Amino acid sequence: MVELVTGLSAIYRPLESSWFETTIDKKFEDTKMPVPVGYDNYLKLIFGNYMELPDPKKRKAKHHTALIDTNNSYMIYKGKYYLDKKK
Repeated sequence: MVELVTGLSAIYRPLESSWFETTIDKKFEDTKMPVPVGYDNYLKLIFGNYMELPDPKKRKAKHHTALIDTNNSYMIYKGKYYLDKKK
């Protein structure tokens, strides 16, 4: 398994194969989903204490985002969200 959530350095992160050998059902909203049996170990390795919110100053998206507007032409965003000459 390759995990790229936290960047390319994750390719070299050692993962225990036993964490992914079987699944258990966990409640997610109104259904149950199969998750790897070692999900807790995996999430702790990747994110540390993943059950606590980070400091508000660190709560920023780390991925590129996209604006999808099905009601307007893409041209109204030109120069504002893409092809911005200031960059």
